[in-house]
Amino acid sequence: MTDHSFNPEVLLVSLYYDKSIYSGANKRFDETGKFLMRNGIGTGVVVMMGHVPAWCPPEQTFEIDTGAPGPLRRLEQFYRLGSLLDRLPSCIVISDFMPVPARSLRRHIHIQLVHDLRNFTEFHRAKLPFISRKWQSRQWNKAGKILTVSRFTGEQLEHHCGIPSSRIIISHNGIEPDYLEKKMSGERTIDLLYVAHFEKRKNYLKLIRALEILKGRGVTPRTVLVGRDKDEGVLPKVQNLIRKGGLSENVEIHGQSFTEQDLIDLYLDSNVFVTPARYEGFGMPIIEAMASGCLVSCSDIGVFHEVAGPHAVFFDPENELDIADALENALGTEVDRNALRSYVSQYFTWDRTLHPILDMVSDTMKAKKSDPFIK
Repeated sequence: MTDHSFNPEVLLVSLYYDKSIYSGANKRFDETGKFLMRNGIGTGVVVMMGHVPAWCPPEQTFEIDTGAPGPLRRLEQFYRLGSLLDRLPSCIVISDFMPVPARSLRRHIHIQLVHDLRNFTEFHRAKLPFISRKWQSRQWNKAGKILTVSRFTGEQLEHHCGIPSSRIIISHNGIEPDYLEKKMSGERTIDLLYVAHFEKRKNYLKLIRALEILKGRGVTPRTVLVGRDKDEGVLPKVQNLIRKGGLSENVEIHGQSFTEQDLIDLYLDSNVFVTPARYEGFGMPIIEAMASGCLVSCSDIGVFHEVAGPHAVFFDPENELDIADALENALGTEVDRNALRSYVSQYFTWDRTLHPILDMVSDTMKAKKSDPFIK
């Protein structure tokens, strides 16, 4: 663990952060840190050894190292994070790590970041979901406040965990400037694009069956699927269904070994972005696609209405016929690409979406100055 004398006003913690992966959680970590620093907040970061973000000065970085294997790794991370928090003066800690080192956080102002409540759905990753939900809810209730990425997830926190709305801070995910600055071309060679890990909740199989229905109607859109295999056995099923449906000439699968610029170029070359996902905490590819001028056709679920507003073609994600109808409609729709980009620019830039965090930090720092006993 790196040991130095920097005393942060805000400590941004993610022991899941991986600087080599372009995920929504990693982007949020990067953009939150840069945003706070731009606004004059003394911000430190805590990451695993070897994952120091390029934007953070070394003297403001705390690295945690662990050599423990398997389940013991999480316990060692817990212990080392707690030890670090014990040594630092009182500050605002924004962390997505669990288990929460509650004893060490008593001296700090603890803001727990929650991206989604997947463990409260059928798409949980826990071996004992009932116990996991109870434990997770209890952990979150110990936090001073909860920071989350959508009103939808905030409402779930109230419903499933009994956390009052007064303790929940909503800060949507945002878009990098590169998405809004790239020139849009009128020529697009990809009809349908889907960017998502190959896992059950992403609902790939319903999408492939919808493409089979379209083929039966004589509609064969060039479709590109981009994602990493999440070891749930979904990718082989998708590949098999593509072969059986005679879709191999029209459907391409790419592993997610893309740079951010490669991904932007894909969006810019696509007419329609589709996501039949059955559960999301936000849905960052939707705003990335819209910022690139893609019409979005997506599941009729609450969080997607929150993100896409009135600018998407919605469908029932459980009904492949409804998906097929929506995609055919979207492919035949004349798109005002500038209007889509303008919508994202108005509501989903990081400078706009991260302001609730800055407001919370500023108010807390003012309160601490007027009353030094506030933690």
